[in-house]
Amino acid sequence: MRTVDLDEKPYYELIDGELVVKYGDDSLSPELGHQKLARRMREMLSDWAGDAAEVETDWRFIMPSDEKRESYLPDVSVLFHERVKDLDDEAIEKPKLAPDVAVEVRSPDDKPKRLAHKIVTMLANGTRVVLDVQPKTRMIVAHAHDGIRTYGDGDTFSHPAMPGFSFDISRYFESAKPKRRR
Repeated sequence: MRTVDLDEKPYYELIDGELVVKYGDDSLSPELGHQKLARRMREMLSDWAGDAAEVETDWRFIMPSDEKRESYLPDVSVLFHERVKDLDDEAIEKPKLAPDVAVEVRSPDDKPKRLAHKIVTMLANGTRVVLDVQPKTRMIVAHAHDGIRTYGDGDTFSHPAMPGFSFDISRYFESAKPKRRR
């Protein structure tokens, strides 16, 4: 049996008992648009959360209630300080809990079944909402305990699990275009 260090390149996620390469040796993401969407979402979520949370990209979370020791690197994660006030700094580095908010920006090679498993597992472990950002269709699907909401061009994103957080979907996707094409 092969042993893999999840925190050495290439970086892996452990999804439903399967090792999945999240990022290879050469780059963090294969596409400029993916990186721009993740970075812009991180900026917006940081503004929204302020000093009440850590907001970061590609932060490892280990799901606590899973026998398979699932380990995820959401594209963007929000973890409110109130949930981790009793953890020391080392435990916060790779928390054994799900983020409060997770964002997954779809890549061309993402497998829908794996993403669905990640969403269900994170929600079962305490995530308030998972945002499934779909660049090809310019849609965001918000998965939460109260159901699924879909947002597309012309919509304003807002969700009860994220009070006070809203943004224009069309402008968000426009921010991912190369600057020379805007």
